[in-house]
Amino acid sequence: MKINDTEIWKDVLGYEGKYEVSTLGNVRRNGKLLKQLTNRQRGDYKLVGLCGKKHRVHRLVGQSFIDNPNNKPEINHINGLKWDNRVENLEWVTKKENVVHSVEIGLKGRKQLKLNQKFSSNIINEIKKLIDNKVKYRVISEKYNVSTGYITQLKKNNRRIYG
Repeated sequence: MKINDTEIWKDVLGYEGKYEVSTLGNVRRNGKLLKQLTNRQRGDYKLVGLCGKKHRVHRLVGQSFIDNPNNKPEINHINGLKWDNRVENLEWVTKKENVVHSVEIGLKGRKQLKLNQKFSSNIINEIKKLIDNKVKYRVISEKYNVSTGYITQLKKNNRRIYG
């Protein structure tokens, strides 16, 4: 891979002096580029091994080059290409912003938005009462505009509750 003259390198946070990441999404150790693997099971993101631990390259680029004053937890690929880890293609976002963006550019369907809606604790409690009263999941699903899978996850308490 040819390295561009405008490529800027910084130490990888937590691995200072050992590994560097660039504005083009490359990672190196002692001046040698590391091989990046594609994780097909977890969304086709590029991964690189640092001291025996796998890291997503887009997160390394984001942590080293992109300010995150609002402490947003996720990195979005602006053009939707998960292998394009150039700094100008990445931005910090909330989970909801990431899902909305993926729907807007056609990576996910509108149904995905329903799975990531944030509900107040009052609404969550209403849904749980309906579940306890044996109301059919389809009825609850239609009332609150969520999938039946979401309701199943609420029942199992696997869904993160937002309040």
